[in-house]
Amino acid sequence: MAQEDEGATEEESTSTKEEGTRWLTERQPELSKDTHLRLDHDPFEGSKLELRSWGGNNTLPDFDGGESERVRALHTRMRTRLMWEPVMDRFALELEADFFSGRVIGSEDPSSTMPEEVITGTRDEQLAYGDSLGAILDPRAANVRYTSRIGRVQAGLQTSDWGLGLLANGGQRDDEQLFGQRFGGDRSMRLLFGTTPFARVEAPWADKLFVGVGGDVVWRDENASFVRGDRAYQGVASMFLRDDDRFGGVYIVGRHQEDFDGARLDVIGFDGAFKREWSGDAFEVGVGGEAATLRGSATRALPTTARADEVRLRGLGAALEAELLHRATEVGGKFLSGFASGDANTDDLTQYRFRFDPNYKVGLILFDSYIPAMTRAWYRDADDPARTANAPPGIEQVVSEGGIENAYYINPQLTFGNPDELLTGVGVLKAWAHEPPAAPVATFENGGTPTGVRGAEDVSRDLGWEVDVAVQYKLGLPRSLALELKGEFGILFPGEAFANAQGESAPPESMARGRISLIW
Repeated sequence: MAQEDEGATEEESTSTKEEGTRWLTERQPELSKDTHLRLDHDPFEGSKLELRSWGGNNTLPDFDGGESERVRALHTRMRTRLMWEPVMDRFALELEADFFSGRVIGSEDPSSTMPEEVITGTRDEQLAYGDSLGAILDPRAANVRYTSRIGRVQAGLQTSDWGLGLLANGGQRDDEQLFGQRFGGDRSMRLLFGTTPFARVEAPWADKLFVGVGGDVVWRDENASFVRGDRAYQGVASMFLRDDDRFGGVYIVGRHQEDFDGARLDVIGFDGAFKREWSGDAFEVGVGGEAATLRGSATRALPTTARADEVRLRGLGAALEAELLHRATEVGGKFLSGFASGDANTDDLTQYRFRFDPNYKVGLILFDSYIPAMTRAWYRDADDPARTANAPPGIEQVVSEGGIENAYYINPQLTFGNPDELLTGVGVLKAWAHEPPAAPVATFENGGTPTGVRGAEDVSRDLGWEVDVAVQYKLGLPRSLALELKGEFGILFPGEAFANAQGESAPPESMARGRISLIW
């Protein structure tokens, strides 16, 4: 449940106490405190080099009635981060980038073969070397910051995070969860100012109230890519109360985007998040949540039957997380649940779909690869001249890169061990659709009767369930090196939402992934 808070700064916490509540304190300034030169201060503290390689063996469904395709591939990534802070809490420089992120050998992932207007770069690691600039060099941060008694100013390329990561997610917390792996992340060229406006007021809350405002030119996220030609501009603001074991606040973002193909998006998001931790002699307990709503308009996906120049956007999403750890036995439990609204009628003037950021991970298969494969099948059907004379405008927007949408879910997990040494766990995911997941083209061909991707009528809301297991081991090495080994396996039992015209359930799908990382 490690999270970061948007709207004030990009500072790495360094104390032991802060490491225990990293989701709360990471990248936040103590603006109410005097800054000074520490004799033991390391100006390069926070710098990092990571070499990572992972291999996967998973099945991807064939929704045309054929056998599932098996994808086997080996990927690598080198991430380097330079932090230079010559004077403690005064001036700092941050540089971060991924190099040579891509498939070295093995099968090509179908998501990397989609047309340019579908791929935004969130999963550049799925591409082979040389397929795109982002696979060879993917900038993540290049910014400077300055802190005074008034506040902190930060300018340049920065990752974007807030709360649990439903709306803004920098994709850099994959070492703080047992299941799943994150890719890419939200990054913007941002000018940001953060302050504690009531720091000098004599009240217990005064120096814990933070306010941040900023302006963005989006570099890359799941909706836009500056390199591709999309131009997205954002204004962000946040206000939150924070201390060592609690956090609560609100985040507002307004976005105007013009895609490379001329489509437009205007949206405003309102987001509230909280977190509370308790630590006793026997147990550690934590609970956190986030809820967000989107309001706006777009010309990216227009209805085919109703005449309109734009559609309204109305979406709602929420997530709740709870954790319990017994210190003596190192047995822990975690419970994830959430909701993302869906749209029962994609051909009217209002879209109600809410899509989580794809780097908010729940489970290993259903949301991460199975439903995205279904949406790619929807797109291919709509783009097939034999089935549609003209593809519906903006049909590429149905393609998912792994973000949770149109779903309710619960995901209890049981873990054993220490995340800094040996940690094992098992999780069970159960999910239902908010609205029946009808295939757009098949539904149109069936006279408007909701029809599933495999041909079933009266589409069920049952998305199915999956079982996931994982083991992770971290080993400290000489010269400040660390070795991390991780293995994951999952099996999905698709629900009735994916049945065929005869009512037969879809076959199970599985995945296995191993990962090795060398960190300095």
